[in-house]
Amino acid sequence: MKISVIIVSYNVKYFLEQAIISVRNAITPDIPTEIIVVDNNSSDGSVKMLKDRFPWIKLISNKHNPGFSIANNQGLKIAKGEYILFLNPDTIISEDTLKVCVNRMRNDQEIGAIGVRMVDGSGQFLPESKRGLPTPRVALFKMLGLHKLFPRSSFFNAYYAGHVDEYQSAEVDVLCGAFMFVRHSILKDIGGFDEAFFMYGEDIDLSYRIQNAGFKIIYEPSTNIIHYKGESTKKNSINYVKHFYQAMLIFANKHFKKRHSFLISIILSLGVYLGGSLSIIKNMFRSLAWPILDISVMIFSILSFKYLWAILYYKDPEYYSSTYFYELNLPVYILIWLITLFMAGAYDHPFKLSVLVKGMVWGLLLNGLIYGLLVDPFRPSRAIMLASFFISTALIYLFRGLYFLKKYSKWPLNYERLKRIALVGSKPMYEWLSNNMAQLGSDVQIVGFIGTINDDDQAYLGQIEDIESICQARLIDEIIFTMETVSPSRMMYLMSKLGSNITYKMVASSESKIIGSSDKNKSGEWYTLDVKYNLATKSNLRWKYLQDYLFCVLALLLCPFWLFVSSRRNLIMKGVFKVLLGRYTWLGYLSADDNDSLPKIKKSIFPVRTIDQKSFSDRQRFMVNQDYAVNYYPALDYELFLTALFV
Repeated sequence: MKISVIIVSYNVKYFLEQAIISVRNAITPDIPTEIIVVDNNSSDGSVKMLKDRFPWIKLISNKHNPGFSIANNQGLKIAKGEYILFLNPDTIISEDTLKVCVNRMRNDQEIGAIGVRMVDGSGQFLPESKRGLPTPRVALFKMLGLHKLFPRSSFFNAYYAGHVDEYQSAEVDVLCGAFMFVRHSILKDIGGFDEAFFMYGEDIDLSYRIQNAGFKIIYEPSTNIIHYKGESTKKNSINYVKHFYQAMLIFANKHFKKRHSFLISIILSLGVYLGGSLSIIKNMFRSLAWPILDISVMIFSILSFKYLWAILYYKDPEYYSSTYFYELNLPVYILIWLITLFMAGAYDHPFKLSVLVKGMVWGLLLNGLIYGLLVDPFRPSRAIMLASFFISTALIYLFRGLYFLKKYSKWPLNYERLKRIALVGSKPMYEWLSNNMAQLGSDVQIVGFIGTINDDDQAYLGQIEDIESICQARLIDEIIFTMETVSPSRMMYLMSKLGSNITYKMVASSESKIIGSSDKNKSGEWYTLDVKYNLATKSNLRWKYLQDYLFCVLALLLCPFWLFVSSRRNLIMKGVFKVLLGRYTWLGYLSADDNDSLPKIKKSIFPVRTIDQKSFSDRQRFMVNQDYAVNYYPALDYELFLTALFV
């Protein structure tokens, strides 16, 4: 056995499937290769998929999640290959990747590990393909953001080996754990991953120990892989920050404590904690940036028009000098508009003008209702409210437009039209995709297919060689590559050629899911072509969980009544506390063993049907759950909740 590919997987079934397909396509007769998958107790049906589709794979199915390091070591114990490839499940390797790495190892016995050039789901280079050792200085410059100011500097950007060009093969200090090609003999000598690292930092530690054993670590850009960065874990979550900086602290205490004085070690530890805190603050600011800007716009709109209206209409600039305006009207108006914008989905991606207008209109109606309930001393002018609505809406849209124009080279109004998709593949695959187009959503249009041979069919758009001009002429927003037609290496070339203004997905066959990711800072995503779930939309989920709390209030208000008429009073009382703690939702799925293709929601207090489930098969329960997810609308839960209270 020449190569053992070890993949640790956790709840990324559809990405894992295509990662395995890409590895299988890269295996050649002269390079015998085995694939070992270690599943860390996934709940998305990964194990069943592996057994059904790839029964020849060596599978280790854990009954709990022991972490990335332990799982890789489990695979290492049964690996027989001369070389070990530690590979993330959210990757697609090129057809020449294994061959390039083996040849490089054969030609230089001093090489201990190899990493390759990685791109994200939009074809953009990932700088973590090559990294330096995170010494105190390197880590400090990374935390302060100096690496961004001097991206080519070996001093300020040592963390990402800035002095090494992305297309330059060179010796580096650290490889990314998403792809590490290592000699098995070295791993036997130094041991595998340090199991003190649950997740993150283990690749740095292993790279450091390989170097200390006297071997070189090489960055090899002659072959590429796609890494859907963020799919295995959500990179912007507080949980990620916690695990990442804990890993950095373990590494620092393990390797730098002896080299540096006790004082330096303390400073380093403080730096790690400071970096973690700054990352959390940065993530919070990123999520609050648009609401903060919108608040500023509303304050400006209300106060500026208030001043102008007082001068022009009342001839008195101090007409609205009452403290009631600043202490009551201003904050209430802004708060209501923020709530309605949030509930309408104005802070979701992709941004839509219709959603902004809907949120602002609902806010205007609610503010008008409150205005009608107030007595005269607390009422400002209705003209201020109405004018503020128009000014704020226009300015908010203007700022969104400038941001999207700079980042995506598109004005956000473009998101209002149908997303135009072209398939790169065969006519049968195009027909399969077109037949399922309705389930993708009403905002999607399959324009046609791009193939390698001429076709008189109206849906045929042209040859792959002309893909750039086709995308421009047909206003294509997204390309879906079929792996049976386009090799991964050519796919990555075309993505690089077309640029990031187009999003990219890929599919192995009509039996697979369409996967992709348009942003290196966001997790991968996949289309389900089986059915469109209303319950999967962010706005519907928001309304559902908001209603959960409203139902808690309703249940408490009706407490004296249902204590006598409801047979479920004990369940309701316990349910109120479970829902308020955020662990449960009032209405949800019937119990079933196979819900991995349905939208994920919290555990439920009441099932969506008040029936005897014992007489239902798993398939029947699944159909009930699917019907709820497909046809869900917020008002549906009101009827179901009231029925559950008294039936």
